[in-house]
Amino acid sequence: MPPAPPPRRDDVLNSTHPHYMPALHRLLGQGGTRLSNFLVSTGVCCPARTSLLTGRLAHCTNVTTNFWDMKEGGGFRKFYKQKLDTEWLPTLLTAGGYDTYLVGKFLNDYFENATYFPPNTTYKPLGWKSLDALTYGAYDFWNSCYSLNGAPSVCLPEQYQTDTVRDKALKTIADAPPGRPFFLAVTPVAPHRATRPTARGGIAWYPPAVAPRHRALYANDTGVQLPEGPNYRYKNTALPKTGPTLMSNASYAAFMRNLYLARLRSLRAVDEMLDDIVQALDRRGVLNNTYVIFASDNGYHLGAFGLWDGKNTPIEEDVRVPFLIRGPNIPVNTVLPYQGNMVDVAPTILALAGLPIPDIMDGLPLPLNNRLLTQYAYSLIGVTDSVGLAQPRAPVSAPAADGDSPPLPVGRIVRLRRDAVILEGWNGERILDSNLKFSVHYKGLRLCLWGERLLGPPVDPARLAAVSGNAARAVYAPGMSCYKYIAWCQGPRELYDLSVDPYEVDNRIANVSSRVLDRLDAVLSALVHCRGTECRSPYGLLHPGEGVYNFTGTLDPRFDAFYAALPKLRITQCNALSRTGEVDGGHPSRPPNFLLVLTDDQDDVLNSTHPHYMPALHRLLGQGGTRLSNFLVSTGVCCPARTSLLTGRLAHCTNVTSNYYDTKQGGGFRKFYEQGLDRRWLPTLLEREGYDTYLVGKFLNDYYENATFLPPKVTYRPLGMTRLDALTWGAYDLTSSCYSLNGAPSTCLPGAYQTDTIRDRGRELIASAAARKKPFFLALTPTAPHLVSKNGRVWSPPNPPARHQGLYAGENIMAPCGPNCFVKNPNLPKATVFSLQRSMNSIYLGRIRSLRAVDELIDAVVQALDAAGVLDNTYVLFSSDNGYHLGAFGLLDGKNTPIEEDVRVPLYVRGPGIPAGAVLPYQGNMVDLAPTILALAGLPIPDIMDGLPLPLNPALEALHSGAVRSAADTAPRSPLLPAAVVAAGAELGADPTSTVGLLAPPVPAAVQPSAWSQRDVNILEGWNGERIKESKLARSCHYKSLRLCTGSRLLELSRRTDLAASPNCAARFVYAPRLYCYKYTVWCQGGRELYDLSMDPYEIDNRIANLSSRVLDRLDAVLSALVHCRGTECRSPYGLLHPGGGVYNFTETLDPRFDAFYAALPKLRIAQCNNIYIKENELTSSPVAVYDGPFGAVGL
Repeated sequence: MPPAPPPRRDDVLNSTHPHYMPALHRLLGQGGTRLSNFLVSTGVCCPARTSLLTGRLAHCTNVTTNFWDMKEGGGFRKFYKQKLDTEWLPTLLTAGGYDTYLVGKFLNDYFENATYFPPNTTYKPLGWKSLDALTYGAYDFWNSCYSLNGAPSVCLPEQYQTDTVRDKALKTIADAPPGRPFFLAVTPVAPHRATRPTARGGIAWYPPAVAPRHRALYANDTGVQLPEGPNYRYKNTALPKTGPTLMSNASYAAFMRNLYLARLRSLRAVDEMLDDIVQALDRRGVLNNTYVIFASDNGYHLGAFGLWDGKNTPIEEDVRVPFLIRGPNIPVNTVLPYQGNMVDVAPTILALAGLPIPDIMDGLPLPLNNRLLTQYAYSLIGVTDSVGLAQPRAPVSAPAADGDSPPLPVGRIVRLRRDAVILEGWNGERILDSNLKFSVHYKGLRLCLWGERLLGPPVDPARLAAVSGNAARAVYAPGMSCYKYIAWCQGPRELYDLSVDPYEVDNRIANVSSRVLDRLDAVLSALVHCRGTECRSPYGLLHPGEGVYNFTGTLDPRFDAFYAALPKLRITQCNALSRTGEVDGGHPSRPPNFLLVLTDDQDDVLNSTHPHYMPALHRLLGQGGTRLSNFLVSTGVCCPARTSLLTGRLAHCTNVTSNYYDTKQGGGFRKFYEQGLDRRWLPTLLEREGYDTYLVGKFLNDYYENATFLPPKVTYRPLGMTRLDALTWGAYDLTSSCYSLNGAPSTCLPGAYQTDTIRDRGRELIASAAARKKPFFLALTPTAPHLVSKNGRVWSPPNPPARHQGLYAGENIMAPCGPNCFVKNPNLPKATVFSLQRSMNSIYLGRIRSLRAVDELIDAVVQALDAAGVLDNTYVLFSSDNGYHLGAFGLLDGKNTPIEEDVRVPLYVRGPGIPAGAVLPYQGNMVDLAPTILALAGLPIPDIMDGLPLPLNPALEALHSGAVRSAADTAPRSPLLPAAVVAAGAELGADPTSTVGLLAPPVPAAVQPSAWSQRDVNILEGWNGERIKESKLARSCHYKSLRLCTGSRLLELSRRTDLAASPNCAARFVYAPRLYCYKYTVWCQGGRELYDLSMDPYEIDNRIANLSSRVLDRLDAVLSALVHCRGTECRSPYGLLHPGGGVYNFTETLDPRFDAFYAALPKLRIAQCNNIYIKENELTSSPVAVYDGPFGAVGL
C-alpha cells in the first residue's frame, strides 16, 4: 500500500458545527459534554490511535509515524513488534469482564497476511473479541476490504464505506450478549482523502468520496466556506514546506475550498451513522447505561501558513480535535475548557468502568463529573508527591503544600488541574526530506494557566483578531490563558500566547523573561522522556516532595537559581524516531542493568546466609550493599512465589496457588501459561523500554518445552524474554540437568554441576550483553539448596560439587533447633512421611554445602560485571523464592506454612545509590521486587502490581511513601462497606465512607515520622501448594495471615520464660528499636492464632485469648481487606477501610472513635479448605465485589 494520510476531523475549522453534524450536536453536544480544548500530542494517525488505545504518549510507545519503512518508525508493524497489545485498553477491559469490538480502521498498514507474521498463523491483537478491520482499500470509499479476526480479507465493491461500517456496528450492538458490558470502537476513515487507481497502476489521492445522497449537499449554501484566518498563507519560517507546486494562487485557494466542502459532505454520513447507533442502543435498552464518545485521531490544516493540506505539525489545526461524550452522570449541554489529551481516553474509560488505571498509562481520567474530578485530582497529588527517581539536588525551600484530606476545596482542585501537555512530532507522514525545508521533528509544551499571565499585551492586537466565521478557534474560559512553547530539531524556538493570538502568528520568544523561559524549558524537558505517572505531572520530577503542583508554583523566586542552572532542551539530530537525539538534564544517560540471583527453598532464619557459609555474599552484597532483615514471601511455595516475583502480584491475584496443575488446576507453569501472565510482567515491561532480558536456570515448576497443552508445532517463549535458558528435565538432579533455550528441544548435561553451568552461562551473557551496549536484566536461578531427586519421587539432601564434598567436615554443623523444635501446634499439618527417613542435620549440612557453589557464582558474576565495565551501573540482587523448615513444630523438612521459617527469605541489594553495609528492618515482600526494579530503572509501576518499591534509599523511600499515601487516598469510596458498617458509622455521628477517614491522631514519639507512611502490613496466604495428599495431613495448609510491624504495642509482655532465642539462630530476630511485629492467622478449619514476634520469635505462645476485642476487630478487618485486594488496594488496606484517605497505618485505626465501626464488621472465615483460590470461599467483611460496569460504545 502507498503512504496515506490518516482520518482527520480538526476542532478549529468548524467541521463539527451543528449545521454540518446536527445529530452530533443534538445527541452529544446538547445531550452531553464537549471538551473545547482537547488535544492529541502527536498529530498523526498511527501514533495517535496507539496513544488512544494504550493511554501512552508516542515517545513511550515509540510508534512515531504511520509507516514502518527503513527507519522503523511506526505503523501496525511497529505496534506488533513491540507487543503493545499486552497492556492496553482492550485487554484491560476484557480482564474486567467486557466484550470488545472494533469495526473500521485499526492502524496504518494493517493487513491480515503481513509477511512478518509467523507462517501458518492467524493474528488477532490481544483483548479483542471481534476485530473487523479495514485492510486493502481502506481509503477507497467504494471498494473497502475487511478482515475479521485475522481471516482473509473480504472486499465490498460499490458499497460506501461509512454506511458499511455503520451496518456492521448496528449488527454488533444487536448481537451483543445480553447482560454483558461491551466496548465498541466504530472507526470510519471519513473525512480522510480518498484513493483511486491510476491508469498506470498506481494510486492517486483525491478529496474524500461522498455518499450519492450527499453529493449536492450545501450546493447553494453561500455560508459554507473554508475559514481563512490571519494565518492563512502566512509564512512561518520554522514550519516545513510541503513540496513545490505549479498551481497559481487562485488554483491553490479553489483546491482548498473544494477539499473543505468534500470533507463536510463526507462527515454528514458519519453524523447519520452516529444517529443510527444511538437509536440502536436505545432499542436494546442500554442507552442510559452507555457512554458514547466522539473524537478524531488528529486534526488537519488547509492552507494555514501556506502549507498544503495535511497535519503532523504543532499548530492548532493539527493538534486540536473534537471530543464529545454522553452517558450516565455526564453533565448535559456543557462545554468544558479543560486541556484534555488523547492519552486520557483510555484512563477515562477505565475509570468510568470502575477498573484500575495502570501506572504505565501516561494519561489521567478526564474531569467530566465530580467523581472523575476527585479521582483526577488525587491522581495528580499522588503523582507529584510520589516522585520518581529524579537526579538529587540541593533542597529548595518551597511553600508548604496544602493538606490533602478529602474533600478537596474547589480552589485547590482548580490549582491541581494538569496544566501542561507535551506535543511531539517526528515527520510522521513519511514525507521525503527533499520535499521539506525543515524536518518535522519538534517538542512542544502547551500550557493553560488559571489567573496567571506570562506575557504582556501583543504589539499589534488588530492583526491577531479572530475571524467571525471561526469561533471554534478560541478557547473561552474566564481567567484562563494558554501558551505554546516549541523547540525544533533545527534549533528555532517559538512561543505563542494563544489567548490573544489563537492563530499563532506572533512569535513572542524574544519578549518572555529569562526566568519564565527557564521554567517553560524545564517543564518541557521533564516531559520529553517521561514514563507513566511521571507524564501526568512534570512537577514531581522537578520538585520532589516540595508540594509544587502546577506551573504557577514554580514561579516562586526562590526557585530562580535552580531553574537557571538546568541544561536547556536540545534535539541533536532530526529524526523519525523517539529516543534519538533528544537531550535534557533530567534523566540518567545510561539505564541501569539488573542481575538477580535466586535460590530455591532458602530461608533467612536458620543462618544459611551467614558469612561463614556464604562469604562472597556477605562481602559483596552485605558489606557492599543493603540487607533486608525482615523480608517475606506471602505464599511460601516455589511456583506461586516465582510468579509473584516476576509479576509483582500476590498469589490470590494470579491464582497460581501451588506448584502443580493436577486435577484442581492450582498452579505450575500450565496455570501461568493458560492465564497469559506473561502479558503484563517484569520482562515485558523492561523489554518494551529497550532492555534485553535473560533467565538461566529454574523458571517455573513443570516447565517443559514439549508440554502437551502448548499449541502443536509452536515454539513457546514467554513474552518479554530475549533469552530463556530454562531447566526442564532433571531440574532437581544437580549433576544431570537439562535445558531448553527459547523453547527448543532440551539439551542434557550429564556430569556437569548445575550451579556451575548456570554460573558460566551467566558470565557469558554479561560479556555479550555489555558488548551490545543495551541495558539488561539477567536472572540466574539455580535449584540449590532444594532437595535433589532423579525421578521426582525419592528425595535426598542436596549434593555439593566434588570440590565441596568435605566442606565443614570437622565443624559439627547442626541444624539450628530453637524453642519451637518438635513443639506441637494443633493448627499445623503433621509431618509428611517419605520412603526415606532423613536426618535434619544431614539435610542442613547438604544445604549449606550446596550453597557454597552459589556463593562462588555470586563472586564470579560480580567479577564479570566489573570486567565488562558495567558493575557501577548494575543492581545486583540476591534472594530465594521461599523459606524452609527443619523440625519446627514437629514437622519434617518442607515449606508452605505461615511460620517464620517458611515465609522469611533473604534479600540483599547492591548498586548505584544503595547504601553500603546497611541492614534495613523494613517488612518487604516478594511482590515488591518487580516494582523496585522498575523504579530503579526509572520506569512506571503498573497499578496492576500489588507491590511497592522497597525504601532502599531516600529517593525510593519517597516513592514508596507517596505510593502508600496515594493508595490510601484514592481507594474506591464504595461498594465495600456493608449496610451494618454504614449503620455503625452513623452511631459516630458521621458517614464512615467520609468523615471517619479524616481522623488522624498525632504520630507517637516512639515512631520515626519517616516510617509513619511506610506499609506496615503484609498478607500471608497458602492453599496446600506442595500437593501433599490430604491423607498425610492432619490439617489442610489453607490459611490467611496478617503480619504487622508497627510502632504500637498491642499486647502486654508475656510472662513465659521459654521464648528466648537459640544462641545459634540469631538471624531469627528482627532488630529495630520500637518496632513490634505480630502475626495473626486464620485457618480454614477455624483455628486462629496471634503471636508477638518481638517477644516470641519462635511462635510458641498463641496470645489470641489475651488480645482485647477492639484490637482483634482491627486485625481481622485489615486482613479481610487484603484477602481479595487487587493492585493498589494491596499496597494499603486502609484506603478500603477508610476511603478517601487520612488513615495510613494500623496505629491510626486504634482511635477509639472507630471502635463501633470495626466491631460491626463480620469476621473473616474460610468456608471450605481448598488448594486453589476461590473468591466466594474466603468470606470477608468486603463481600466479593462484582462491579456492574457500564456498557460502552465509542464512535471515532
